[in-house]
Amino acid sequence: MKIKQLLVVAGPTAVGKSLFLKRLTQQTSNELSDQLAVGCQRWQQVNARQFDSDAPRPFAGAPSDHVGLHYEITRTWKRSYDHAGDPGLGLLQFAEKRIFVTLWAPADVLRERLVRRDIRSWRRRLSGVIARWSGKPSARKQARRIDFSNLYQDDVSELEQIYRGWFRFCADFSSDDHWLLDTSAANGRVRLLNQASLRSGNCVADLLRRPSQAA
Repeated sequence: MKIKQLLVVAGPTAVGKSLFLKRLTQQTSNELSDQLAVGCQRWQQVNARQFDSDAPRPFAGAPSDHVGLHYEITRTWKRSYDHAGDPGLGLLQFAEKRIFVTLWAPADVLRERLVRRDIRSWRRRLSGVIARWSGKPSARKQARRIDFSNLYQDDVSELEQIYRGWFRFCADFSSDDHWLLDTSAANGRVRLLNQASLRSGNCVADLLRRPSQAA
């Protein structure tokens, strides 16, 4: 299997990966897509969860030349493997060109988005719009919400460590582009990161405040 261009959109839960991928890959052209050099190709979107052992496999037919991968950097959190061992990143080895776009928002913004998501979910259950959503959320989903609510507290040291682990992994792909995007505002800051930036250990907010680095 060969992929001409792989766009890896990464970040924690509620940072806006799905919305970003939808807007970026469905519009014919916009300023952000031009800046990230993703053009206006027809993208096939896949989620890293689709490569887990108990999930249906994507690419029933031939994969597109241009694939957008939705990746949760918290997938390895509390698990026995790291990013290098994550089956959800297996596509990286098949791509001729990789573009990494890591999304970030302040912890308080992420918490607020989680609350709004819960409210929308409960409204759907109460209205009965989708029958299979009726009743209480599963114990697994409830535990997941609690985990992320705790992760997004004001003391964000653990979340910062998750980002740093992801950046260190990305730094091994030295020939590819690495972008960092703030999703907390409509026109959030965008920075191009080099290998030194990825390995620096600086917090994400500091990396966003600095000028873009030469690749």
